[in-house]
Amino acid sequence: MNDREHDPPTNPTAAPEAHQRVSVGEQDDRPTTPQPKFSAESLLAHDPGDTIEHRLALDPGALGSWDLGDTTLLTALPYDLAPPYTGRSEVIATLVEACEHSFRTGSCSFLVLMGEAGMGKSRTVTELGATVQKAHRRARVVVGRGAPTPYAAFSRLLAQRFHISPGLPAETARQRILDAVSALLTGSRAADVTHLLAYLAGIPFPDSPVITPLIEAPQQLESRLFIALRRFLAADAATAPLVLVLEDLEQCGEETINLLHYLASGLSEVPVVVIATAEPSLLAAYPDFGAGDLPATRIDLGRLSDDDTEALLQALCRPLAAVPTRLVEHARRLDGSPRALMELIRLLLESGVIVRAGARTWTIDPARLDATELPCTYEDLAGERLEVMPADQRRLLERAAVIGPVFWLDSVVALVRTAALTEDSAEGLSLGEIAGTETYARRAVALAIEHLIEHEWIARVDTSSMPGEPEYRFANPILHALVHDRTPAERRRADHKITAQWIELRPDGAHPARQEQVAYHLEQAGDRAAAAVAYRRAADAARAAFFNDRAIDLYQRALACLGTHDLAARMLLWHDLGSVYELKGAFDAAVDVFERMLRLAWLVAARTKAAVAFNKIGRVWRRKGDLKRALESLERAAELFEQTGDGRGIAGSLDDIGRVLLLLGRYDEAYAKISAALEWRDREGDSRSVAMSVSNLGTIQKARGQFDEAQRCYRQALELQRDIGDRWGMAASLDNLAALASERGDFQRARQGWLAALDEAEHIGALPLASAVLSNLAELAYGEGQLEDARRRATEALEIATDIDERRLQAESMITLALIEREQGDLDRARELAHRAHAVAAAAGLRESEARALVCLGDVFSASLYDADAAPPDPGDVPAAQDYYQRGIALYRALGNESRMARSLDRFGRYCIERGDITTGKDLLREALVLYSKLELPQVEAVEELLARL
Repeated sequence: MNDREHDPPTNPTAAPEAHQRVSVGEQDDRPTTPQPKFSAESLLAHDPGDTIEHRLALDPGALGSWDLGDTTLLTALPYDLAPPYTGRSEVIATLVEACEHSFRTGSCSFLVLMGEAGMGKSRTVTELGATVQKAHRRARVVVGRGAPTPYAAFSRLLAQRFHISPGLPAETARQRILDAVSALLTGSRAADVTHLLAYLAGIPFPDSPVITPLIEAPQQLESRLFIALRRFLAADAATAPLVLVLEDLEQCGEETINLLHYLASGLSEVPVVVIATAEPSLLAAYPDFGAGDLPATRIDLGRLSDDDTEALLQALCRPLAAVPTRLVEHARRLDGSPRALMELIRLLLESGVIVRAGARTWTIDPARLDATELPCTYEDLAGERLEVMPADQRRLLERAAVIGPVFWLDSVVALVRTAALTEDSAEGLSLGEIAGTETYARRAVALAIEHLIEHEWIARVDTSSMPGEPEYRFANPILHALVHDRTPAERRRADHKITAQWIELRPDGAHPARQEQVAYHLEQAGDRAAAAVAYRRAADAARAAFFNDRAIDLYQRALACLGTHDLAARMLLWHDLGSVYELKGAFDAAVDVFERMLRLAWLVAARTKAAVAFNKIGRVWRRKGDLKRALESLERAAELFEQTGDGRGIAGSLDDIGRVLLLLGRYDEAYAKISAALEWRDREGDSRSVAMSVSNLGTIQKARGQFDEAQRCYRQALELQRDIGDRWGMAASLDNLAALASERGDFQRARQGWLAALDEAEHIGALPLASAVLSNLAELAYGEGQLEDARRRATEALEIATDIDERRLQAESMITLALIEREQGDLDRARELAHRAHAVAAAAGLRESEARALVCLGDVFSASLYDADAAPPDPGDVPAAQDYYQRGIALYRALGNESRMARSLDRFGRYCIERGDITTGKDLLREALVLYSKLELPQVEAVEELLARL
């Protein structure tokens, strides 16, 4: 704490000769009406008969000023126990050297400051920040404190970086993020990073074109969040030295740990320092912590030496003329903990062993020191302080502890006032009594809190998380747990109930974070049914934000609160929990949960819910690749939905069945099912879903070679998307229409469509779509012989696809680059790229991309036919090109993709003719001609001409 000009007087209960009056506006707010039956003193009391000390309510003379918003209060001076940083010179030197090394070499330093609670980790990083900023005036030190909520530490770090305080309007906050990102990045990447960082900071853009397409792809969303944060921090560090501090890492979940490891590795060539602080328990929870591509350097912050302990004791006791030998000896038994040593001094001050006797002057009461038993641990010292605390102060502290490690002024006021209620005063004080005591009681609570701040039990929070509410926190988690656990259980339950009501009655009481707090307090109060409802609300919000592990935990807590009797609520919770497991890819857990839902639906004869369960189970089997079981479950779901007349359910099941049939290659049946689903969705009037179904029908028609029908579907989808302002859908439809034009040989229209789609995708920051369109434009430029333009676009597409870890787009871009290298004569590079494309596609199970990569390998190896440096083939060997062509064509044939198969047959036939195998070549060309003619593709004339020459 900061030094003050004067210390408080020796006797805290004695009024000074002169003092400033407590004021509200321009008048004294002390009651002028007769004293009501509930005074401010009794409202603060442990029981109605207790009274608060007069020095808290009536003696502001020795107090400094503090603004509560509607009341200016006068606060007591602190103990001034802020000694100089002691005994950690080697640690600071190590940290400073790591920073200087990073700034000098342009590389990342990753350090973890490990130590037990109370060893000075926070003070150490504070000292480091001051040292770095003194040496580098433009250096930026950004701090995030850990919490169990996913990515909470990074959310807080971003809030500090973008100067976003709680209560700041969301639009203003998002604009600050946009301004900061736009100053560092440009184009589609700026939009992409802005939307992703806003999402990570907890203030997402509504209907974000970047986030919305990732709704059902949580792994892609996580990957994109990681990439966006890395990209922004790398750009930020390029402008000024950057130090990132993540405190209390042992409180963080797996998501935060994974992101930290990713950043440490991804920023390895960036001048940034990443420092984490944690207790050793972190390694028990995450044994591999810090063992990534950039290993963490561990710095242990152990106990102070005896000499450093004595130096710290002398600094703490600097107002004493001399420190008694007994205190020096006892300080050495505190296991070198700076926090325990400071707690010892606080205990001595509060028990009267140390007496403050004027400005910066302390004396020791020898008799009291001899009579006082001095505990040897921080917990015991704090417990002893609690024992010597006056009853009214202790009761106030207990109420604050029930609210939580963080609490607010009015939350305590609510507990103080409601404690005085009786059956005769169930509605509270009369209006006359309120007029005389309302502000007075609030001020009395605030003054009591200030006294606890003076005694360093709690501290103010600079920026409140509740707009308009002064916020406080316990000085550390140990103090909070100590006070909470020592509060009688009956009192805790009553206070938890009132706290839940106070939170829910706030303007933001329905916010997901508040609902989780409400649920916790209701559960602690014993109202488990109400707690389950609030936990579910919080879980729903976590699920919507794709914090899957958090949502799972909250749903499970809701289920635990419900017990076994509320069957309907349990069934709904199992449904939601299973959906999260499905999103996460935990398919076995999802099937188990949906089967539980199905069993409950059978118990209460709820056919619609049983249909939902069957539908969910079918989707999981489809994603697992067991299409037979998927089809069985989905057909059972459709049957039950039809029995109950649930139109939305019927449409969903039919659409799902169609998608399975499409995967099975049963195009006609798939088309019929999705068409039926579309009819139902038309009746429901869900334009977005209708557009998606229409587009899917277009894809089926394209695969069947019905290009006119495919075009009609794509255009209809585009019109619907324009009507509802679905910009991502519009860009996707423009891409589909351009691809169709390219298939039909209308390359000018294809180029126009792709350029329009690219402009839209870049404007909304839709990187995956932008990469896909760039890849298509590259392929088009390659076909027209514009090799450098093709290389530029394919390289950019590959860079984006690699950044967002989109395997299909990676493979497609590498195929185009391989063909470019083939044309320009670098066959080694061409083979390398084609093999990489095949490996990526095969590993990801992308069968169509795998087929295209195989044909590309055939093209590349066929180029060595006229390579003078190539070894002559063995007459008994099957040429590599022939093998790749045959494998690629077989895969296209299995997939039923006739357009791609025709092109591959054409190229394979020409290769055979070049090798002198005219008969095989003519047969392949004839098969290609049949397909070209069937699909009405422009290649018909060229193949007919070649066959005529042969």
